[in-house]
Parts: sequence; structure tokens; C-alpha cells
Amino acid sequence: MSTITDLSSQRIAFVVSALSGTELTGGNRDVSTINSLFTDPEIGHCDPSKSKLLPNCKLSDFDNSLKHLLKNWKTSDQLIFYFSGHGTIKHEKYVLEFGGEYYPFANLVNYLSISPVQRAILIIDACFSGAATDAFHGKKGDIPKGIAILTSSRATEQSEELTGGVSSVFTHLFCEAINTLLNDRKTSKEIIITADDIFQYVTGKLESNEYKTYSQRPLYSIDKATDPIWIVKRKPTPSTVEISAVGSFYALGVDIGTTKIAAGLVELSDIKDFKPKVSNLLELYHGI
Repeated sequence: MSTITDLSSQRIAFVVSALSGTELTGGNRDVSTINSLFTDPEIGHCDPSKSKLLPNCKLSDFDNSLKHLLKNWKTSDQLIFYFSGHGTIKHEKYVLEFGGEYYPFANLVNYLSISPVQRAILIIDACFSGAATDAFHGKKGDIPKGIAILTSSRATEQSEELTGGVSSVFTHLFCEAINTLLNDRKTSKEIIITADDIFQYVTGKLESNEYKTYSQRPLYSIDKATDPIWIVKRKPTPSTVEISAVGSFYALGVDIGTTKIAAGLVELSDIKDFKPKVSNLLELYHGI
């Protein structure tokens, strides 16, 4: 039987930034970045021809696009849903907000439960989004099998943007986890990053001194999936090594620029005054 982590499954992304006021400024940028990662054939492996990006989305556009996306859905496909915007509690129910209009999250769950979608990852970057996980505690049969949900905050917490509004805190750390290979992977082999990996990474970052001013914490819930659910799979490019190797490069007498060091990655093209033999450097790289 096919499982949610079956690498042969077709993955389709539905990435949404809800219409909001000037109080949120990073949403459109966030979903553009997320969509690029998900539809990258070397990273997220979602089919770009079938995936959908909706910036500044109105409720009617969201509803119509969702129905169109699922119209000819195959049970072997996997939905990757990402929402950025406002979320709140109305009459004890969690709702997503689209420019002053409200969409109960339970409606999405119910719609998936009567559709052919059997495998999905729902990622919600919105205030109080932990309340969306309540859908997993409803009566038996409410949730289609093989669904995972990752939220940016707990049910009583707001989700914040970074200073300057360039990105939400959660999406920034979500992308950082992917782009840095969880900041501690030292291999040239293919890496699979799961939803739980990202949950653990974001949680750890938010508990660090660097992000201690942000009180939000993510939540992760999974229903009826027997295997770990992967978000992306990728392998380091031949020209990229992780920051952990910098000390070894210096030991070989290699001068490395500070730009990539600050970013957490070092490009071989940034290495100046190269002294050791190429063969030695390649041995070092493949031995990381």
C-alpha cells in the first residue's frame, strides 16, 4: 500500500497568502519563497504545472481555487497546503481570515475528508493556529488518513513577523531549516527533511537567546500516517559546504570571505588565495 512518504507520489502545492491590511507586510514575500522551494525539482518536488500560488487572496478565490485543484485529484497524490495570514477564534472555532471574511478551518478538513485526498501536509502560519489541530480530536472519521498539520503557534499565541516585516518568524525559520539542511547535516548524500525535523528545528530556534523575544511555539500533529512525513528532499550542491567545515579550510591555508560565513554557507567560488592541492580539497569535502 502506498504511504504518505512514498517518494514516487505526485506532490502538488497550494500556497496561499490571504488578503490583509498593512499590519502584515511579509506574507506575499513568504509565500513566494515557499512556493519556489516546494516547486523546485531538486528540493520540494511539487509539480509546478499543477501547483497553485495565490498572493493577496480573497476568500472567493481561495474557495474556487481549492475546488478546482481537487476536481480531478488522484488518491496517490499528496497535497502540500501552506497558508500565511490572519487566524482567530470565532464562536470557539478556529477560522482563517481573508480581508475581513472568515473561513472555518474545519471546512477545509471536512472538504478534504469527502474528497479523494488521502495524503496531505497542512502548514498554517497565522495567529492562534495551534487551535487548528483541534480538528484532529473530533469524532472518528472526520479526518482523512495520512494528514499532518504544522502550525506557527499554539492556540493561545500570536504569530509574529521579524523586525521590519520582511518575513514572519515561523516562515523565516522554516526556510532556514531547509536552506541550511537543519544547520548540522554534514553529508554529500541525499537528505530527507521531515515535518517533525522542521518542528524540532523551529522550536529549538525559538527557545534560543537569538529569538527569545518571540513567545510563539509551533505545534505538530499527525493523523493516520505510519511513516515520517517528508517536507523536502535534497542533496548539497557540489559547490556548497556547510559552515562547520570552515575551520578545516583555514587549517589548509584557505582564505574564505566573510559574506558566506555570516549566511551559514561557504561557496567554493568564494575561496581566495587557494593554497592546497585540488585533490586534497576534494578529499576534505567528500569526507565531511
